[in-house]
Amino acid sequence: MANAIANKKNEAIFLSSSNKESDAIRKLIEAKDLSASIISQLPDFTKEAHDLSKDLESELNKIAKITNIENPEKITELSNFVIKFEPKNIFKSENQILVTGSEFGLIYKIDASNRRKGFNFFSTVEDKVASVAKSSSDISFFTESGKAYIYDPLSQKINELNFSKDENQIMGLSNNTIDVYDKSTSEIKILSQANLHQIEKLSAQSPVSSLASDNKNIFTLTSDNRIIKITGQRQEQIADINSLQLFEKPTAIYTNNNTSNTYITSKNQLAVFSKNGGFIGQYNIIGSDEIIDIYIASDQEIFLLSHDAVYRISI
Repeated sequence: MANAIANKKNEAIFLSSSNKESDAIRKLIEAKDLSASIISQLPDFTKEAHDLSKDLESELNKIAKITNIENPEKITELSNFVIKFEPKNIFKSENQILVTGSEFGLIYKIDASNRRKGFNFFSTVEDKVASVAKSSSDISFFTESGKAYIYDPLSQKINELNFSKDENQIMGLSNNTIDVYDKSTSEIKILSQANLHQIEKLSAQSPVSSLASDNKNIFTLTSDNRIIKITGQRQEQIADINSLQLFEKPTAIYTNNNTSNTYITSKNQLAVFSKNGGFIGQYNIIGSDEIIDIYIASDQEIFLLSHDAVYRISI
């Protein structure tokens, strides 16, 4: 059995050297399954099987470009907040980290350097947040009643937009535009932030589950787990996440002007692609609970929001 495992490992290494990473990963998964079977069935072989399993795990991570980030830096625990609320989104402005909740109007401010905490009611509107869109400089809130607001963290001012959102719409935000995908019509509309004038309209190639924008492009995560890059009227598939066999079901896509990459989240995982679709790597965040939102300050500084804490990682 040990020879069978070793043979599968050697086959995987050969396939990887021939640029057949997907086939190599499959071989390594087969070898890991066989190793696990040995461990469960042959107690006397346990130590050798464990050694083989660790070796396979290392080889698998190398070929699949997987990095484990263990015990990420914890900025703060949300249980320390004075007012309890369900966290929804995270944002960073200069040296402050902002955490927003489902209750409209509440933003917790965390000093990124000394971790002092405070909170601020920035509006008296009593409505729950349905969704949020973020650029590198602003946050836009859409409430359950359909109203839209944009919040400038620098001035700490919130302005209501003359715009109504319904439950069929998915929003994205760049520094200059509001991008709207309508699930009922499969249309994407690009609106000027300044006056909500429509700049562009196009039909999406595939149903969209999440979108993110920089000032030049819109990136959509489709319901069948592909990344589509939209520039003007041009739509181009740049990556297929289904090819990442060790990545769980994607939940959201993130990018902004601060980064040269796009980030896909799934529970405790991040998959990172260049904005042209090149696969950079997969990161398993070990030591945190499920990731519900991220903010990209730069490619070297990423903030993660879980239900219980705020973390900072560098990749």
